[in-house]
Formats: sequence, structure tokens, C-alpha cells
Amino acid sequence: MLGPKGSFFVTRKTAYRDAKPVQYTLNLPISKGTLAIPKLGGSLTMPGRDTRIHVTDYPIGESTLVYCTAEIFTWQKYPERTVVVVYGSAGETHELLLKRGAKGPAKITTSDDVKTKTDRDLLYAQWKVDGVHKDQYILAGDIYIILACKSPPTPFPQTTPLSLTSPQPAKQPTATG
Repeated sequence: MLGPKGSFFVTRKTAYRDAKPVQYTLNLPISKGTLAIPKLGGSLTMPGRDTRIHVTDYPIGESTLVYCTAEIFTWQKYPERTVVVVYGSAGETHELLLKRGAKGPAKITTSDDVKTKTDRDLLYAQWKVDGVHKDQYILAGDIYIILACKSPPTPFPQTTPLSLTSPQPAKQPTATG
């Protein structure tokens, strides 16, 4: 789906019965042409029978995600910074390209396992979702990006079967004094 404020692309496996992880690369149309990704080497990963939604030219405050292969959960612009939360499943490799709206150099701080490259106001970042529910992050000037791990489904807790007999009536409180 192409749009003036971001475009969305769905990537899915063609062999639904195949549950093996797939390594892939993409050519995505962006506002300034077509971009082959990932840019920081290797390939992207899609585990199991999954589907991915990739975005391009997605505005976040004064900045833009030129592309992002992780799914966007939410974002919010605050007076002092913009916070973005993206997520992926364990074992997936993702990459994003951020075009900062703020001018001038920005200090870049990341988790140890996030690979980055800068080019003027552009920040490339690549990471692998580790699956131990340790969220990773990128801090680029006034942009804070949380790289979250999507939790596996949690089973409902075991419950005690309902009793069909009436419970004993509760004792009435008595006043003293």
C-alpha cells in the first residue's frame, strides 16, 4: 500500500506448509527511488509461517523511517524526544534507516549488539532479536528507538474446575465495644 505519509509492504512465505526460517533480501520503493536492503550486509530472516509488514517513508515526528523491516508498535513525540517502539520475533534479523529531522551531528548510543552506520543525517541500524526478552535500543540525538522482542503466546494458567455445590455461608461480622 503506497501513500504520501508512508508505504506498507507485506512479505510472506509462498510455501505455507514450510515452517523453516527463510533468509531474504528486498528491493523496496522509497521516495527517492528503489533501495536494496539490507544495507549493512547479510540478509533478513523470517521464521516459521510468518508474515512481515515493512514500511518506507514513515514519518515519526520531525524524522522519517526511510525503511524499517521490524513491525512498528507505536511512536510518540514528546517535548524533549521522540520515542519509537518496533518489534520482531526471536531469531529474526531486522534493519532500519532513520533520516533525522534535527540538523547537526547527533550522539549515537545503542545496545552492544546493534550494528550501526551513519551518513550525515542518516542512521542505518541492524539487529537480531535475541528471544530472551531483552529489549535493545538506539538513541540518536532526540530519537529513542526501542527494539522489542515479541513475546511468544503465553498459555492460560491452569484453573481449578468449578464446584457445583454451594459454598458455606460466610460468617457475619460482629461489632464489639
